[in-house]
Amino acid sequence: MSILFVGQTSVVRKACHLLLATAILWALPFFLSAVFSCFCFWERGVVENFSGYLHAAEKDKKKTRRKTPLIRAKTFKKLEQVQELAETDKLDEAINVLNSLKAKSKKLNSYEIAQMWNFYAFIYRVQEKYDNAIDSYHMVLKQPDLPVGLELQCIYTLAQIYHFIEKFDQAIKYYKKWFVATATPSADAYARLATVYYQVKQQDLAVENIKKAIAMYEEKNKVPKENWYSILLAVYHERGDSKNMETVLETLMAFYPKKSYWMQLAAVYDEQKRDMDYLSVLDAAYLSGYIDKEGYYLNIASSYRNYDVPFKAAAIIEDGIKKGDIKETSRNLHILSNSWQHAKEYKKAIQSLEKAARLSEDGELMTWLGKAYLDNEEFEQAAKALENGLTRGGVKRADKANIWLGRAFFNLDKFDKAEAAFSAARKDKRSATIASQWLKYISKERQRRQQLAKSGVH
Repeated sequence: MSILFVGQTSVVRKACHLLLATAILWALPFFLSAVFSCFCFWERGVVENFSGYLHAAEKDKKKTRRKTPLIRAKTFKKLEQVQELAETDKLDEAINVLNSLKAKSKKLNSYEIAQMWNFYAFIYRVQEKYDNAIDSYHMVLKQPDLPVGLELQCIYTLAQIYHFIEKFDQAIKYYKKWFVATATPSADAYARLATVYYQVKQQDLAVENIKKAIAMYEEKNKVPKENWYSILLAVYHERGDSKNMETVLETLMAFYPKKSYWMQLAAVYDEQKRDMDYLSVLDAAYLSGYIDKEGYYLNIASSYRNYDVPFKAAAIIEDGIKKGDIKETSRNLHILSNSWQHAKEYKKAIQSLEKAARLSEDGELMTWLGKAYLDNEEFEQAAKALENGLTRGGVKRADKANIWLGRAFFNLDKFDKAEAAFSAARKDKRSATIASQWLKYISKERQRRQQLAKSGVH
């Protein structure tokens, strides 16, 4: 994993210039605080402003005055040499210069020794030698008469390093130590402490501290950071607290609208059996362009069918197919066809079902195609599709298919074939009654037509 400054010569150069120059004015510690102030500074490699902590340190400095010796010219030249090597990524050589300075440490005053170890710590962090960096910061803290700002910076940076290397108990210890010492802790600091508490499963303390961070931003009319709300969301999710999850998600959607938050809120509503809210969120996500997965399209469509809005259901599925988000499988096309069927859009239902039947290996969908033709009074097509489906086999309700086939043949005045179909359906007790009724009706219709023929009426 890369760390701040690695491979970023211009940033290192600026950092080293500031590091050395401010050391003269014994404001060096504040610069290093700025270097590591970013919440996820390890991954992002960015130097951010640390003015909140600078301000706090200045206040503390006024409260507790310490007589700090100055850096002398000879020592300054050594530190300047370290700077020049560090800014050209010659970090091992920089360490060698520091080692030569350390060899004469008996001649250095306490502040010079502190700054020497501060440079060690800086370079070790760039090299990702975190144990060495920790030891170096501890050596800084051992020096007498440290400027308050430098002491605070070292404590805070130790907390961050311990956090990063997952020594969470130590991280908590140093964060708390820093909070006690500083006059004006920032919202970011509370958020970092909350993150550590969350990682050690101390959820109440995580919530308490992250809420402090959020409140501090809200008091200044600033939008709290997204990852702060994410900590709350994670805690509430682990607790199964859907009510608070709902509140956090609604806030996230207002400030940081993302597909994932829409989907999570929909899931919360679904868990609470709030069907209308569930549908409303999914529909809003669909209209906002956040829906791009087949399952979500089909869930929305299913909800619309359940609320007796089949036309909307069909339109959404069709849109998903056109966009390539829904696969054109026989199953999905059948669902689309059913939606058009319930919306009484029979031609569209037939078009979808024709595609579905062609993709299917068995005769099930072919029989449903026949039923669609029958409902649309296309009796020739209906009979053809139904016979085809029954011949293919694999039909779940062959009795029903035979009833539909009998009706198609009846409307085509093909009574013999109609009787054969109804007779086949009557063998299944589930359709025996209706099949028998049809057979009686056909028999009567034959007699009626025969009598009309005898009387010369056509």
